[in-house]
Amino acid sequence: ANGGQESSLVVDNQRNVHIVWRGIYYKHSLPPAITISGAPLLGSTINITLSDSLNPNAQYILAMSLGITPGIPLSGNRTIPLNPDAVLLQSLMNPVALGLFNAQNVLNASGQASAYWAIPNIQELGGITIYLAFVTINPALPLPQAIMSISPAREITILSVSERNRQYTVDNFTAALWHFNEE
Repeated sequence: ANGGQESSLVVDNQRNVHIVWRGIYYKHSLPPAITISGAPLLGSTINITLSDSLNPNAQYILAMSLGITPGIPLSGNRTIPLNPDAVLLQSLMNPVALGLFNAQNVLNASGQASAYWAIPNIQELGGITIYLAFVTINPALPLPQAIMSISPAREITILSVSERNRQYTVDNFTAALWHFNEE
């Protein structure tokens, strides 16, 4: 159907999509993303991978909030999908106090970085939903132009001690509890 020419589609580890179609090569970079690994249990640590292949070697800021709507509106019809609440302010001013490490750094040459969240072992946090998002910035520019990219928010529901033995799922959008009947 394509005139005998080979077609292919490959997604590399830097989140670039490579397409050859009818002998023409196309490259497309995927939007910024956050990947979570590990169960979001009280007292545990989850690994957070940030990816933005369009902005390698860029400075980034990872933050958390208790909500995403309405977010923080910027010019150019852009919105940072985190609400300006006490958790956001703490994650920006002193992320280590929340157990959030490597929250402000530089993406590598592939546009990736690793951070982690040591979830405090505070029983009252069980069942709370936290949202993560990151921006890449160019500190040579004034705000809001300094914000080069904005990731979608990533939802994480903290599992309590009583939920430790249940299954959970980690997908592209949500780290959450997989509910099932234990009877």
